[in-house]
Amino acid sequence: MQSEKLKTAIEHEVDTRSVGFGVWLHRRTGGRIARLWRRRTIVLTMIGRRTGRPRTVLVQAFQDGPDVCVVAANSGLSKPPGWYFNLRADPHVVGELDGRRLQLRAEQLSDAEAERLWSERVLTIAPDYGKYEQRSGRIPPIFRLVPQQSPSGPADGGKRGTNRGTRRRARGPLPTSQIADGVWAIGPWGCTRTVVYLVHSGTGWTLVDAGWPGDGPSVEAAVATILGMQKPHSIVLTHVHPDHEGDSRTLAERWRCPVWVSRAELPIALRDFEQMRATPMPLDRWLVLPAMQLIGRKRRREIFAAATLAPVVRAFDPATGAPGLPEWVAVSTPGHTVGHVSFFRPRDRVLLSGDAMVTARIDTLRHLINRRPGLSAPPWYTTVDADAARRSILQLAHLAPQVLGSGHGSPMTGSSTTQAVSDFAERTRRRQTRGTGTWRSRRWT
Repeated sequence: MQSEKLKTAIEHEVDTRSVGFGVWLHRRTGGRIARLWRRRTIVLTMIGRRTGRPRTVLVQAFQDGPDVCVVAANSGLSKPPGWYFNLRADPHVVGELDGRRLQLRAEQLSDAEAERLWSERVLTIAPDYGKYEQRSGRIPPIFRLVPQQSPSGPADGGKRGTNRGTRRRARGPLPTSQIADGVWAIGPWGCTRTVVYLVHSGTGWTLVDAGWPGDGPSVEAAVATILGMQKPHSIVLTHVHPDHEGDSRTLAERWRCPVWVSRAELPIALRDFEQMRATPMPLDRWLVLPAMQLIGRKRRREIFAAATLAPVVRAFDPATGAPGLPEWVAVSTPGHTVGHVSFFRPRDRVLLSGDAMVTARIDTLRHLINRRPGLSAPPWYTTVDADAARRSILQLAHLAPQVLGSGHGSPMTGSSTTQAVSDFAERTRRRQTRGTGTWRSRRWT
């Protein structure tokens, strides 16, 4: 009992002290950072009941029909958080959700409504919230946030760093463009400049990667603008990371098609925790694995059961070719992940490189925040083996691609593409030879 109280106190202290950083990170990424854990967050700005000054908090958002609900859990303490009393005193609040700024009115749910939402939505999306009920002996207060007017634009008022892709997505469908014969790019969008590809090969269409969790409806709508009533006959993932796996399971179930991953990626697609521990990237070591250990085996299994691709996934051997893409070669490009695969069409030298080599500078957090353009290696903080990733860059450069479509950044086409890739590979080779660009320096090129 004493250890549980200590754990609650520590958790509450960490949550309280990290609010400012969490709000900053939410605004910088348009809330996408929470998608790594298949969550959704909202920034709430309200008036302090005692000071009369604006007070800002970051909380998890739960969709309930057209409205969003938030839980005043306060780490499971018996007393609600301060923002609960602020909303009770003045229910008018400004919310920042998915890159939009919303005028909202907070309405506390009745006990019956709160119990329904708690069981149907909160515990389904976030099973770990069950510990708050256990600690306090009751369901925490829940507020429904009802829009009072139309969205008033970007959450940060159009300042530098606004998630332009999220704003565009709120106004209309994702951009599409044909980059080669039978190859369409959907995107880029979001602060990570995410792009997925729709490829015609043989007798059907294949979707290569699926974006972030929550992007499924937008991706599906973009596919419909290209194919009309026709559906892709398969989905192929370059690797199993959240920003490429996305809603592939939901899309596969809707389209009644399989999701293909390389054989080496299959354990991660099946949410094999031991494999995650055996091949961690830095972000896994710092955040994901400690969080998975903290929530306990039972809750971890519940989360993995909801997120696994098991019902739709199939594995392929890159050496035998790309499933659903008979004109393409599957190129094994490990490093970013153990089983990362790129796809190359020899007849016109079109390369879909996933994250093995990208056309947006996302290799460091600074570049990601500043959104610098240019060729880049995969982010060091999400890469399993830096040396293998560099070798994969050199391997792709030998293909001399004339069209380069990566998982992040605008596709490169035209006569200068081959030379740009070659120059980038040469810089990578020189740095590797000199021993720079290591994990310690957290830089690539």
